[in-house]
Amino acid sequence: MLASVHSGCVLGIEARPVTVEVHLGKGLPGFDIVGLPEAAVREARVRVRAAIATSGLELPQRHLVLNLAPSDLRKSGSALDLAIAIAALAASGLCSTARLEDTLLVGELSLGGDVRPVRGVLAHVRAAVARGLARAIVPAGNAEECGLVTGIEMRVARTLRDVLAFLSHETELPRVLGRGPAAAAASGGASEKLREDLADEWTRRQVAAIKSADPGALVTVGLIQWSVPVLLPAGPRHYSAFRPERQAKFLDFLEVHFYPLDHGAYEYRDAESEARNLAYLESVVREVARPGKPVVIAEFGWYGGGQPTFDQGKHPAATEEQQAQWCRRLVETTRGLAVGWLNWGFYDQPEASDCSQLTGLLTADGKSKAWGREFQKLAGTLASKRLAPAKLTPRPALDWERCVTSSQAGNQFREQYYQAFKAEPQR
Repeated sequence: MLASVHSGCVLGIEARPVTVEVHLGKGLPGFDIVGLPEAAVREARVRVRAAIATSGLELPQRHLVLNLAPSDLRKSGSALDLAIAIAALAASGLCSTARLEDTLLVGELSLGGDVRPVRGVLAHVRAAVARGLARAIVPAGNAEECGLVTGIEMRVARTLRDVLAFLSHETELPRVLGRGPAAAAASGGASEKLREDLADEWTRRQVAAIKSADPGALVTVGLIQWSVPVLLPAGPRHYSAFRPERQAKFLDFLEVHFYPLDHGAYEYRDAESEARNLAYLESVVREVARPGKPVVIAEFGWYGGGQPTFDQGKHPAATEEQQAQWCRRLVETTRGLAVGWLNWGFYDQPEASDCSQLTGLLTADGKSKAWGREFQKLAGTLASKRLAPAKLTPRPALDWERCVTSSQAGNQFREQYYQAFKAEPQR
């Protein structure tokens, strides 16, 4: 029988999701743990066996194989103990699985079955919110810090037996109520604010060094699109922390890199998917432009003129004309918010492992593509006149603090922005 449980491990100041998978198979009795476990995690099998036994239960005399996914992430600490125990019991038929699909389990186990506090619970719970889990079960000793989090059902446990009873609907675990949005914001974004501080200090030093060598140099930083948290594919840890409004004071102008990734890589399927990506684009560039410095879209483009092989070749072929339309619309949509555009790739690069295989203005052998000819026309038009600031109809305001801690909040914002975007006539 196979069972899986949601948990995590802390790396630095971030909690990384870990799925604990247990398979109960035939063979000599044993308990193997795979998935790059460090010493404290390998020792969990001793703590878990003892905690299960002292809780009045017994694992079957079978071979247990426990996998900690993703397998390329090194696992450390004792916070996985509770999840390992529950997964092992579920695989053995000794624990109900009804609530496991949307529940985070974090905690160390004593030999007597007590659930002990662990470090980083706040980060674990915030990551669970970003993953869309419904509830979290954590040690009672961590209840105070968990009260700072909203958007998830928080339960605290003192013993392994209590957790089993809750999962089997035999009893309720004490619930911790969040202390409101202000408290959650004050703590929930703490790690992101620290990262923003580090990013600011890095930029300040780089700019100072460059200006000392050449006072007349124009200095900028290439902001990846994850610098604006309207889409964070891997949750809060995807946020780059180079926040435009904080970075602007160090820089002469701002750059942002952008690719159409709303609901996955853009595949030219229909007008709605194009519009959603253009709305996503505008929402990002608008935030970068907000501090008032000139903005250049310093890396953009998308594939056309063949079928790409990135992402295991799963994306359909696209014509040069489709590429030209998307890239032209990108320039038109951001005109007035941005003052410059740099296509990524002068030539197609077939040897590349990403979309730049087919993003060029020219083919690999130097022939002009439809987008190259369109780019030349746009350059001739835009370079000959001063660009007026964009005048947008009302758009939803980005709740930055909420979006850097919740992917769901970012998704909701993008949907609201798209509705406002499509209601405005195309520029």
